Amino acid sequence: MDLPLPKNVFYGCKALTDITIPKSCVTIGKSAFYQTSISEIDVPDKCVFIDKYALYSVKNLHMTSSVSYIANDALSTTGLKVFLKESVPAEMVYNGLNLSGTSVELHVPAGSKDAYLSSKSWNNVTNIIDEGNGEVIRLPSIRGRSRRFRKGCRDGRSGSGRCRRRPSAG
Repeated sequence: MDLPLPKNVFYGCKALTDITIPKSCVTIGKSAFYQTSISEIDVPDKCVFIDKYALYSVKNLHMTSSVSYIANDALSTTGLKVFLKESVPAEMVYNGLNLSGTSVELHVPAGSKDAYLSSKSWNNVTNIIDEGNGEVIRLPSIRGRSRRFRKGCRDGRSGSGRCRRRPSAG
């Protein structure tokens, strides 16, 4: 049975730091996790709708292309990292995230960067990270700043000119 996650279900639960959303969840209601201490959420594959302020406290969002509607202010863009699971982006009915000129990082599967750059739903993201090679592509902002390319940096940091490399496994 497909179920919605009701609005305000965990609103203000500051002690809530971790949760697994049921796989049967099709919508995440308004302010469902607003003002909680959850920093990372994996949106279920069946979820198609994320309402206003639903995941506003979340900093790491893992989701599939099943989400076709993200309301305005559903997420805070401050320090947000979005991890998309599919190589081919699905076009959204509505993406209320104003990501242009923000520090939001969009992490995409290896080799799918160009597909997301040309997608109507995600082409306003200025930091796209190809998970296959750790490459950060910084697109020009609407103010016309120049492109900045950074290869080999897996943490996606920009601006300092330094990149911390993770130790190799071998």
